[in-house]
Amino acid sequence: MKSGKMSKNKRENLLVSLGFNIVIPAIVMIMFDDWFGISPALALVLALLFPLSYGGFDLIKARKWNLFSCVGFFSILITGGIGLLQLPREWIAIKEASVPVIFFVFVVVSSFSKRTFLEKLLFDEDIFNGDAVYARLKTEKQRIEFHRIMLRASVILALSFALSAALNFWLAKAVVQSESGSVEFTKELGRMVALSYPVIVLPCTLVLYSMLHYIVKKLVRLTGLTANEVLN
Repeated sequence: MKSGKMSKNKRENLLVSLGFNIVIPAIVMIMFDDWFGISPALALVLALLFPLSYGGFDLIKARKWNLFSCVGFFSILITGGIGLLQLPREWIAIKEASVPVIFFVFVVVSSFSKRTFLEKLLFDEDIFNGDAVYARLKTEKQRIEFHRIMLRASVILALSFALSAALNFWLAKAVVQSESGSVEFTKELGRMVALSYPVIVLPCTLVLYSMLHYIVKKLVRLTGLTANEVLN
């Protein structure tokens, strides 16, 4: 079984990442008319510069794509594009729900592979100590049980994406009321992005925390390692 890679890169500052990829672009889209006096199209370009510049800097520093930046960039690009093309506002709700649905399908499909997406994420990205955990899986019975733990945790992860899709759809329908292409529409998009954290991210984070707690508890019992030894 493949062991986790030991990363020498400094851990990413989550607050800085959220600021560049979500918070600042949301403020730009909400306040572009009042603060900057610019058009919706220019506001979209300005908002895109933040996740693009942060992701580019992280790519140079860590030599890998930053997931938050990629998601933030393409989310803003597609959402803003709907406004610039003056497509029906209902497309926003569909787009907001479709992203977590894609992740949901990806997680479910990966569950049928030898290594689930969740295992690759937790161990290849050095969230868990792969070297220590894999070294303790000496019998076939232990390896089978490890795979079962990853499968059960993948179900929890998939459910979090399903919850996110439902909340995304509801939030977009509730907040975005103006016709696409208007100043009000762009401001509503910014408010939607800003509200997504207390409305969507917090509940989904609780689900993900429960998943991580479950994995650590099971791996401690399976391997005999302590929780600190399981986690990096």
